[in-house]
Amino acid sequence: MFMTRVYSFELYFLIAALALGKPRGWPIPKTHQNRFLMSNDTESPELPSFNHNTQFVRTQPPNPAYKFGDRVSQSEEGKKWMEGEKLGWKTFDSKENSRELYQLLLSGICPRPVAFVSSVSETGVENLAPFSYFNTVSAHPPTISISINAGIGEKDSSRNIKATKGFTVNIISEPWIQQANAACINSPRDVSEWVIAGLTKEPSTLVRAPRVKESAFSMECEVLTPPRFFPSRLR
Repeated sequence: MFMTRVYSFELYFLIAALALGKPRGWPIPKTHQNRFLMSNDTESPELPSFNHNTQFVRTQPPNPAYKFGDRVSQSEEGKKWMEGEKLGWKTFDSKENSRELYQLLLSGICPRPVAFVSSVSETGVENLAPFSYFNTVSAHPPTISISINAGIGEKDSSRNIKATKGFTVNIISEPWIQQANAACINSPRDVSEWVIAGLTKEPSTLVRAPRVKESAFSMECEVLTPPRFFPSRLR
């Protein structure tokens, strides 16, 4: 896991996006090539067309009559919710059932933001990849955390960040969600995902790694604390 300090923000398209009121989506990346291919099966008759017109709508809270101290079971929806407790509880041992625990965390902690990470190796090979173990740690100083699973071997992003200490994190939006998903493909180390994804490199101000021009919000980052390594049992 990397704890990183954010040194520069890029907000070129953000104002326009807010003015249009266009909702911005958070994709869940496909981490394997076979899943990537399946996710682009646009001819499947089972899938409806994507709705580009979905908007966020402000509503009343679920229980408008709520007062401080009210119990959950005092509302009709709350009563239905508490019925689930009758099914009992299941305890998971974090030292066992690695894959089951992985699926549990993915389904239990959602939605999650995705860090679309641009990095560059010591020899200048650029890499682009999404990671969903990512979040804000602090605003002052601006700090984020990213965790990169090793999988079969160490990821290029992890290797690059350790070597050069700098990278960018770009937030993904609906119009280019498929381009971002394409960067999940397991390409050789000397092949840049930028060409595969069809995204545009924009020079950064303070770090070697470029930012994604299409992103509404990009952060230029440098490693703040040494990375910590944990053995992975998801093999």
